Amino acid sequence: MRDTVTDLLDMATSDCSLCMEQALSIAGLFPLRCRDGTVYALRQRSARRVPLLSAHLDTHPSGVGYDDRIGVAVIAYLARHTDLEFGALLSVGEETGKSSARHVWSDVGTSVSCAIVLDRRGTSDIVTRVGHLDTCDEEFAAAMVDSLAQYGYAPTEGKHSDVVPLSLRIGNAVNLSVGFSREHTPHERVDWEHVERLPDIVTAAIEAAYGVTDD
Repeated sequence: MRDTVTDLLDMATSDCSLCMEQALSIAGLFPLRCRDGTVYALRQRSARRVPLLSAHLDTHPSGVGYDDRIGVAVIAYLARHTDLEFGALLSVGEETGKSSARHVWSDVGTSVSCAIVLDRRGTSDIVTRVGHLDTCDEEFAAAMVDSLAQYGYAPTEGKHSDVVPLSLRIGNAVNLSVGFSREHTPHERVDWEHVERLPDIVTAAIEAAYGVTDD
């Protein structure tokens, strides 16, 4: 995981977009890359809707960029090393408040059941509420907590991120901690031990989502 994060960190947003399109295609997720650089991909072998994993490709100009590229790296890892069925949305513009996640394609709503955003600081948060918005229902939140408590995760209120537009468009959405801190500064830090656990953590979240949202 660390090598993947480091490789992605050195890329410009447009290069990262192209790299992920190619990586997801090789892994069999059939990606679509839009002109703005947004990448949407899907691994779906039946009519059953699948969870959507989401991260953003753009980085904050004042930061190192771990908060963006860790989530991207997790998606790349799970695509390559597992046969899990899931969707992937790699948005652009999140750092400027103009995230392309606000403009999710119409077919996404019929293909995905929920969203798991990988863009939260720390190592223990499941964001289920932002301001006055509950980003998921009680059943979905409880399923996430039951599945991720073994990794030290607990529900909390978070700040605006792609979890908000995805919740409004898809329904159930959460944002998970991926191990960074001091984001948007030159002093950004990463808990690499936690990052190495993220494939297992996100796999558990995907399996929990299937338990709640099976069609």
